[in-house]
Amino acid sequence: MTQVDAIVPEPAIERLLPGAQFIDAYRVSVADAALDASEAARIMLEQTPGWVDALMAVRNAVVRPLGLKTGHAMGGGDERIGLFPVQSATPARVVLGFPDKHLDFCVVVDVSGAGADGRTQVTATTLVRLNNALGRVYLAAILPFHQIIVRAALARVAARWRAAARSRKPGRHKGSAATSGPGAGGAPPTGTDRRAPNSAED
Repeated sequence: MTQVDAIVPEPAIERLLPGAQFIDAYRVSVADAALDASEAARIMLEQTPGWVDALMAVRNAVVRPLGLKTGHAMGGGDERIGLFPVQSATPARVVLGFPDKHLDFCVVVDVSGAGADGRTQVTATTLVRLNNALGRVYLAAILPFHQIIVRAALARVAARWRAAARSRKPGRHKGSAATSGPGAGGAPPTGTDRRAPNSAED
């Protein structure tokens, strides 16, 4: 089973979305030092299982009448990973996200820490800045799904590299590598919620 841990977000990351009231972060260890942030983000966001696509379809159907952004209406430039516009990208970090009328958000994928054992740390951090009461309600409604989806996405990154390593082992025929389904472990998901005491609870 893949170990995906909820971690304390690094303080400096708040500069990517000043005033964010909610921040959470999850991390997985990957046995491949060659992985970069863009590739990790594409595995997470472009190769989603059917149940994630179904959840996004429900989300879009609910928010479209409210005038919130869906699909390619999410704005940004031409470069995207999954549905999300790329704000900046380096081998070590990809920043995605966009502003909306109810809330602004960023998803940050970091790849770091490759050591002598070749293991790399992949971290996904989500930052949310709420713009109105609808944003608070929306965040409370999607938070349980967000936590499940992020854990599963990171588990897919680890599973992909495990499968690639198995396919390279001597004696295995091309295309015979077993793939591991996404699993999740570690501590229960937590977020850093900076909203005022009178705000809606998550």
